[in-house]
Amino acid sequence: FATCYTQKGYRSVEILNKRVAVSSSSENIGQITPIIMDITDPTSVNAAVMSLKDFLRDDQLALWAIVNNAGIHDGLFIDWTPVDTFKMLMEVNFFGMIRLTKEVLSLLKNSKGRVVNLTSLDGYRPLPSIAAYTSSK
Repeated sequence: FATCYTQKGYRSVEILNKRVAVSSSSENIGQITPIIMDITDPTSVNAAVMSLKDFLRDDQLALWAIVNNAGIHDGLFIDWTPVDTFKMLMEVNFFGMIRLTKEVLSLLKNSKGRVVNLTSLDGYRPLPSIAAYTSSK
């Protein structure tokens, strides 16, 4: 599964699936199922996780890992960046990761699975010109 914020992202996953199917001679390569999800919206996250749970239950499968990869970049120096930009970046880059992880945590515990969080070097090496982004990482 791959969650996508936009229809464009959804179509990109579909195109990737077609390219892999054409270029692969291996029968072990599966398809990626895209799901539209807004990481900042608890209702959207819950709906995506319910779809995932239904799929896993129907096929008697387990969730072995999630990869938190959602992230956006915005803002400039702190005195030029509105508070709303800080809020938006925290909502996507920080709280979104927590929101999704908490929704699937019971599935991961059952399978002894893993959470992979992709982050940014900017979280360790803050720059004054990207204060909002650095704060969210």
